[in-house]
Amino acid sequence: MNQETAKSTSRNEQRCEQILAAASTCFRQYGFHKASMSIIAKAAGMSVGHIYHYFENKEAIITAISEKDQAKHNELFDRFSEADDPLASMLSHMAEGVSDCTDPEQTSLMVEVWAEASRNTALHDILLHFDQAIRQKLHDLIAISIQKQGLPMPDETLLTSKANMMMALFEGLMVRSHMDPTLNRQHMIIEMQALVKALVLS
Repeated sequence: MNQETAKSTSRNEQRCEQILAAASTCFRQYGFHKASMSIIAKAAGMSVGHIYHYFENKEAIITAISEKDQAKHNELFDRFSEADDPLASMLSHMAEGVSDCTDPEQTSLMVEVWAEASRNTALHDILLHFDQAIRQKLHDLIAISIQKQGLPMPDETLLTSKANMMMALFEGLMVRSHMDPTLNRQHMIIEMQALVKALVLS
């Protein structure tokens, strides 16, 4: 890659990040349905045509946001899986997980997107794709954690149930913190550590 190509790629990545940040703000402020591409363009300081150069519609923007989120999860899960004690590694990073799930901007965005997905089939399918990918990574992480604890391996149905329940714990925390922003995060970290440990070892 020559210098000019590298600069162009870097510039495009910066523009995409600028659009995603503006879109996230607009989705929280106006709701997914009412946050038009023109509103997003104004918030990003770009023309509508410029926005369409990068994203063909709002669903494409959500896809990009979800890809970033999945990449973050994949990196974390891979790090945990490669640890000598995956479960201990997971538990030691619980503060980070709780912080993400109680971040007001993140929770407001996800609650809005989930609500819209209940009415928007295209958006639902996009979220389902990423949900299944993250659940599989979590399923594999739980299996490795159980194996390294020297415990009998549950069947696939139970492993999938464990992955679903763990996702439900964190998604539930997001909704709970959205409804009650005064949640004590330190207490939540301790409780989530206990619940995740029990879920993996049971």
